[in-house]
Amino acid sequence: MISISLVQLHQRFIAPPSSAMFACANPLKFMKTRLPLLLAATLLALTATARAQTASAFTYQGQLLASNAPANGYFDLQFTLFAASAGGSAVGGPIAKPPILVSNGVFTTSLDYGAAAFTGSNRWLEIAVRPTGSVAAYTTLTPRQRISATPYALQATTVADGAITAAKLSPGAGAEGQVLKMSGGSLAWGTAATGSGTVTSVATGTGLIGGPITNSGTLAIDTSVVPRLGTANTFTGANQFANNANSFVGSHFGNGSGLTNLNIAGSTNLNGANLTNLNASNISSGTLADARLSTNVALLNRAQTFSGTNIFTGVSTLTNNANRFLGAFFGNGAGLTNLPSTTNFNGASITNLNASNISSGTLADARLSANAALLNANQTFTGSNTFNGVSTLANNANRFVGAFFGNGAGLTNLTATATNVSVTLAGDVTGAATNNTVARIRGVNVSASAPTANQHLRYDGANWTPATVALTTDVSGTLPLANGGTGAGTAAAARANLGTAASGANTDITSLAGLTTPLSLAQGGSGATTAANARANFGAAASGANSDITSLAGLTAPLSLAQGGSGATAAAAARANFAAAASGANSDITSLTGLTTPLSAAQGGSGQSSFTIGDLLFANTATTLSKLTDVAAGNALISGGVGSAPAWGKIGLATHVTGTLALANGGTGGSTAPTARTALGAAASGANSDITSLTGLTTPLSLAQGGSGATTASAARANFSAASSGANSDITSLTGLTTPLSAAQGGSGQSSYTVGDLLFASGTTALGKLADVTTGNTLISGGVGSAPAWGKVGLTTHVTGTLPLANGGTAATTAAGARSALSAAASGANSDITSLTGLTTPLSAAQGGTGLGTLATGDLLYAPSANSLARRAIGSAGNVLTVSGGAPVWMNANAHDHLGQIWIGAALDTLYIENTATSNNVSGLTAIASGGGINYGVFGESDSVNGTGVQGYAAAGSGFTTGVTGESASPQGSGVYGLASSATGTNAGVYGETSAPFGSGVFGIATALTGVPVGVFGSVNGTNGYGLYTPDRLYVGDNAFVNGQLSVSASSRIFSAAGSSNAPAITFLNSTSSGLFNPATNVLAFATAGTERLRIAADGSVGLGRIAATNRLEVEGEASKLTAGGWLANSDARIKTDIHEVTRALETIERVRPVAFRYTPEYLRAHPAIEDKIYYNVVAQEFAEVYPDAVKSSGESLDGTPILQVDTYPAAITSIAAIRELHQLVEARDAELARLKQSNAQLEARLEKLEKQICAAAR
Repeated sequence: MISISLVQLHQRFIAPPSSAMFACANPLKFMKTRLPLLLAATLLALTATARAQTASAFTYQGQLLASNAPANGYFDLQFTLFAASAGGSAVGGPIAKPPILVSNGVFTTSLDYGAAAFTGSNRWLEIAVRPTGSVAAYTTLTPRQRISATPYALQATTVADGAITAAKLSPGAGAEGQVLKMSGGSLAWGTAATGSGTVTSVATGTGLIGGPITNSGTLAIDTSVVPRLGTANTFTGANQFANNANSFVGSHFGNGSGLTNLNIAGSTNLNGANLTNLNASNISSGTLADARLSTNVALLNRAQTFSGTNIFTGVSTLTNNANRFLGAFFGNGAGLTNLPSTTNFNGASITNLNASNISSGTLADARLSANAALLNANQTFTGSNTFNGVSTLANNANRFVGAFFGNGAGLTNLTATATNVSVTLAGDVTGAATNNTVARIRGVNVSASAPTANQHLRYDGANWTPATVALTTDVSGTLPLANGGTGAGTAAAARANLGTAASGANTDITSLAGLTTPLSLAQGGSGATTAANARANFGAAASGANSDITSLAGLTAPLSLAQGGSGATAAAAARANFAAAASGANSDITSLTGLTTPLSAAQGGSGQSSFTIGDLLFANTATTLSKLTDVAAGNALISGGVGSAPAWGKIGLATHVTGTLALANGGTGGSTAPTARTALGAAASGANSDITSLTGLTTPLSLAQGGSGATTASAARANFSAASSGANSDITSLTGLTTPLSAAQGGSGQSSYTVGDLLFASGTTALGKLADVTTGNTLISGGVGSAPAWGKVGLTTHVTGTLPLANGGTAATTAAGARSALSAAASGANSDITSLTGLTTPLSAAQGGTGLGTLATGDLLYAPSANSLARRAIGSAGNVLTVSGGAPVWMNANAHDHLGQIWIGAALDTLYIENTATSNNVSGLTAIASGGGINYGVFGESDSVNGTGVQGYAAAGSGFTTGVTGESASPQGSGVYGLASSATGTNAGVYGETSAPFGSGVFGIATALTGVPVGVFGSVNGTNGYGLYTPDRLYVGDNAFVNGQLSVSASSRIFSAAGSSNAPAITFLNSTSSGLFNPATNVLAFATAGTERLRIAADGSVGLGRIAATNRLEVEGEASKLTAGGWLANSDARIKTDIHEVTRALETIERVRPVAFRYTPEYLRAHPAIEDKIYYNVVAQEFAEVYPDAVKSSGESLDGTPILQVDTYPAAITSIAAIRELHQLVEARDAELARLKQSNAQLEARLEKLEKQICAAAR
């Protein structure tokens, strides 16, 4: 309920048309108004609103306050006219107005009490109000509203013609031609200030159109003569703009002659920035400054870059030695003559020179392309080359890697050894013997397409192409049982091999006693342990009711009546057996109880198979019915309108029922119980309308009464001409039909078929035929709403699951799973082969074996040639293994003891050991010092200027090779110790080098658990020496400690493993969980306390607490800075273009909805740094409708779609523009308000004066 307080009504009266004269009761009671009532009484009397009113009606406008606030909505208002401010009798009304819309407290309505109600005496309006729709009494508002002068003008309509004479307006009558005007505060006759006479016609001069006007008309400005502001004007004459403040803002067109005599030099305020479309050809004097020229204009005194294609036809002199030719120069070189041969002329930038113009000199080898073969250099011919001449290749290191074609004549005089020749293969396998790419198989090209998982190489008629195996066309023969197949070509043989039963018949299954769970429907069982559940799963009847059998086309003999058939092969005999009608007129069928699936609505059924008591059927589409579930008692079915479903609900007697329901419409025709019973002929009691049973009937209802007319079933069937049993599903013939039953009638709509045709739904109520195709095709669904089609089964698109072993498959979805199921080994690695006991011949070396059938204890294996192994029997005690004739042999060792030996001499190498083995994990020298005290696995010292204390070199190109290995178990020992004691030169205490990708130049191990063990120790006394030196990389397997400074030269780098947030690659002794790590390629991250805090992406994007997804800088959580203010942005006018004002800002900002919100629990869990509190922002989807370029993806997603982020800065700028627009509106309205106030004050003064004079004259 709205509480309506004492309402202040601001009144505004608009008088109807009248003589606009005033009548006054007396001057003391004449009421004044503070509104421009003079305009209301005179000028506004001409408005459409006033013209639409009657002669005595007037418009009343007021303000209504509800609960001390401006009211809004619809209200019922009642207006009563009184002659007193309180009490008294009504002199008009009350007038009840229909619902009046009150907007922001203001309402307007029209009132008409008749002219007789206004006699000149005071009148007050009493107003009563209530909300529209309320049945409560009106609330009378106090005080009554006094009616001001304007409505009293209604009395002027009753003043007789001539009643007000000139004498009543002023003393005496005026002279001919005089007018009534104010003089000394009163009206007096006088001569018009503009002269005397009568205007009979108004003519038009230059600049005006529409005249002459003799009676009435409208004058307008001639726009072809008078220029107007805000429009485009064309000045064809000579115009002079003498005011220096003139500015040319618009565009001026022409050839410039219209702008002659412009004193540009003498005018300091002439701004040429707005003189667009000037014609440069009209500039006939003066010099254009260089700064006004485009940057594409070449200047003689500047450095220029010619980025386009230029043709210099004149003679150009380039005197600056810094000139460079970066562009392309074309021609025969004549255009580059007279080039001074100076030492600073750099020809590196002169491209596209024509080599045919080089007529002298010799081009150095270094200037040739890397593809040019040189006789004195190593060459690799990667292309297909033809050598027509005689080529002599004298270097034994020459190798033929590519493919050579021909009859071999081109390869004569070739000395083939095991080290300098590679075999070139021909035919299907081309290239070198080591080539691992087969381009052809039996002369057929192999597709270059890379295979995917589970594909095979398949011949498609033109090429060998990776594809899946089509079982129907690509596979012949049978897959043996041992390989996961059936080993048979027929179903019967397969069942025999697999020990399985035939499908369907199951005649060869004698027992399923071992089953602990029922066979599922898919397994041919019932999926149930009880008969009831089995029938439910099968959709079968509780007894042998074959009503659900829709086809028995395979029968060779008719089903008997006991089997649910007709017992006949002819229609007549079947009808005789059924006692059925002789023709197919199914209109007399009254029951289809045997159906197990409901007839659809298109078939005349409901399409529903079950109902709940009280369910109703209604059409939800043109061809389907739906169920409307019953509701609580007392509800009725109410229409939802055309095209909408009905619904249960209460019948509104005021909305759904009118009058009384006549007998003809199923009603009583009465409005009381007695009249209803009389009209119905019903008893006063018994309410026969709710009779639910007719068991008391002693005679059956007739057919006309909706009954059977019989007391027995057989008699009822006779009356109905029905079959002896209601199972009409056994009707086997409708031969009387002349056209096929349509799909909507339960038929197919087809009259003929070809053997193998299939029926499918081609529409919602139609069936189409799909012709059979060649053997080997399968019926494939076309998808929902599309027809099926015959085709090959695509194993990747049409088959789900896996083919069991019993069906010739692998029962697996991965290669590993298939190998496991098939008990097969993986190709290549053979890591899952645990036994090869079945082999009858040994694996060759090429197969990963030895090629040897027997071995003796102590035998050594060696490779006498490529891809083969031989055995060397173990030698005698004391023998050492050496090499002779390219093969290892046992020989007697030197007799003396090598331990504790000291070699002293001036040889190049005091001790030189070289191990040329190419296998993995070999060492040039291995020494272990295992005694106590301070020992060294390897100790070397050099006092040579450029010597090395210990040097090791592992030359193997692969594996894990080590140049020097030393190990010490002593608490104070060193695995490798090198001392370079020379004070000059560049010497090294320990020097190691390896060529293997995983090798170590120097490798030292200190295994002691006490003391300060050192794996590798190096010391140097020279200023340029190295205690430990490696020319390539230094690898530290564990921690490395540097007590002094670690310096890296400008061109050197320190490498580290990638690390992680828990174990950063670069960290600190006291904070090992904080530091720098590399989470991905070209990505740098910082971690503290084992958590990633900052990440710099490869493109330079920085994420603080998160991974930057779309922006240069992204912060998880909040960010701050020491001082207030936003981020600074470059906003210089010189870097901007297309600058224009932001317009219609108020309209734009009105579309932006600021919201307060909280983040969802899911989002907070994903971003723990975000505080759970109230935030203020906009909704991105709504913001995008206003500023589409300010909304983009954040890089995160939710439910598969991107999470959006916004840049609200455009709204801030628009808000500034909106404030400016609002300021302009306020200024304009302030100016208009000031003007209206001034005008109102003038009008009030004039009105007050006029009222006094009129009332004085009226007296």
